[in-house]
Amino acid sequence: MGVDTFDDLSRSTWVYLLRYKSDTRKFIESFCNLIHTQFGAKIKYLRSDNGAEFHMQDFFHKKGIIHQRTCVETPQQNGIVERKHQHILNVARALRFQASLPLEFWNDCVLTATYIINRIPTPILHNRTPYEAIFHTDPTYHHLRVFGCLCFATTIGQGRKKFDSRARKCAFLGYPFGVKGYKLVDLETHEILLSRDVIFHEQIFPFKLPVPEPLPSHTLLPLTQPQPSDTRFSSTIEPLQNHISDTPLSPTTSTHLSSDVNISPDPQDIYIQPDLQPSDFVSSPHISQTPTPSLHIRKSARMKQAPKYLQDFHCQLASFNSSNSIQDTTAEAPSGNAVHLSNYLSYNKFSLPFQVFSASISSHTEP
Repeated sequence: MGVDTFDDLSRSTWVYLLRYKSDTRKFIESFCNLIHTQFGAKIKYLRSDNGAEFHMQDFFHKKGIIHQRTCVETPQQNGIVERKHQHILNVARALRFQASLPLEFWNDCVLTATYIINRIPTPILHNRTPYEAIFHTDPTYHHLRVFGCLCFATTIGQGRKKFDSRARKCAFLGYPFGVKGYKLVDLETHEILLSRDVIFHEQIFPFKLPVPEPLPSHTLLPLTQPQPSDTRFSSTIEPLQNHISDTPLSPTTSTHLSSDVNISPDPQDIYIQPDLQPSDFVSSPHISQTPTPSLHIRKSARMKQAPKYLQDFHCQLASFNSSNSIQDTTAEAPSGNAVHLSNYLSYNKFSLPFQVFSASISSHTEP
């Protein structure tokens, strides 16, 4: 767990990583001494939730600090700090996802996110950074590197032999407090180390899984065997299944597969390339161009009629009359026969886009 200390005036943020909640008092006392020594200021108010780790009334009375606590289940009373927590976690997650770091490095993600946020301009401070607001000087950015990238740290000369490696393959984990160097993790020994002489490869993330390379375009794939239901190949399925091998297609031999298709290779060597088109096989001199008989699909001869409950609605208006007037309505229908609605209805007065729209929404009948 961790404790975030936040300055409401400068928006500066400090993060303390705790192993146990009982360590809270020790770190708060240390933070109060830090503020008093480094900035010559004294903490007047401390706002927190109702956590038992913040019950330090003797310390607050000794320092003259007013402890403000929120009501139960009302984190909105400390809204600035809650939004700051969300901001830190959003940036920390982005850093971890970009570098694909294991979850065990979450603490380095949070510390690095806080380090970056303190150096980003904010509109609350009129586009100044929290670092500038509290130190009264502009922050430097030349030392910033991509979090989690691959880097090589120079090995220490002491104890190094002539044929030992001169660098260690590491991953970048952030900026340690109070040290002019970088925090790294050795990818082989998993040792955490601090180093100043580091060469970064900011486009490479060692914890990311390698992307598998695509198969080459010239890879040969076996021809799919026809199904037994296909009568054109029923006489050749059995001999082909008994002569399958890995020999590529031979352009010098030919065999007769059926009465309609002639293919040049041996029957045991039937392979095609996936990038070839059907037109390539038709134009080949080894393949007969005799057209295969087409399969006729039987269609139902039953008359299709619209449901009777749709007779009074505008249905099947995909075609329009060419005349600009409605058909003559004086003609009476034969006795006992229904009169189609199109005899009394016309869309010719409407614009062409509206006619197309009306046809599209009425061209499908309800099943």
